Amino acid sequence: SELISESWLKEPRSFRNNYEMSKWMAEEVARSLSKNLPLVVLRPSILCLNDNSFIDKPNQTIYSYANILSKAIKKYGKERDIRIEGDYNSVLNIIRISEFLDILKAIRLSKDKSQIYNLTGNINYKAGDIINWIGEGLRFNNFKMVPSFDFFTLSKAEKFIEKYTAYFKPYLKGNTEGVWEINNTSPFRKKINFLSDNIKWMQEHIVSYARGLEDE
Repeated sequence: SELISESWLKEPRSFRNNYEMSKWMAEEVARSLSKNLPLVVLRPSILCLNDNSFIDKPNQTIYSYANILSKAIKKYGKERDIRIEGDYNSVLNIIRISEFLDILKAIRLSKDKSQIYNLTGNINYKAGDIINWIGEGLRFNNFKMVPSFDFFTLSKAEKFIEKYTAYFKPYLKGNTEGVWEINNTSPFRKKINFLSDNIKWMQEHIVSYARGLEDE
């Protein structure tokens, strides 16, 4: 993967989904206006909650994915391995909401009105680790990531997951580097306690959320 720079991005050879395309198109509109209008562009990665209370039962991004895996094993049982198409080493970047807001506040206080910021965590996580942590929370250790599979060999649980996680699949395949440039936010990051960089914290966070689904 190429460096995701804190500058205007070239149009990629292909978009992973319509959501990604819409974000690029929005930036192109902003770019066309930037010569005459001061603009700050914010690019957050995946947002996660600040703690493990889960009072509001989030159902976006990794939480939505965990919900679908939970429904699959509740509906079809835990008797056999469940294959998930993807690359174990494909990376996801996650940042806590409070960290995102702390950086955002610092940007606002800087009064800079013509900059692009990648609002990301300082480290990446492997997709396979996140799926394993979800499995740990669901008390199911038989999710198996595979490079590809024949659709006609899929179990009912695997077909269920394929159907309802199609939007997420592009992020599980091929992105093994995922380097985000963070030079523009480096001065602000030194003053923030990044728990999203703590692998143990992130594991406990995801396991705790999935455990709540399993116990419902």
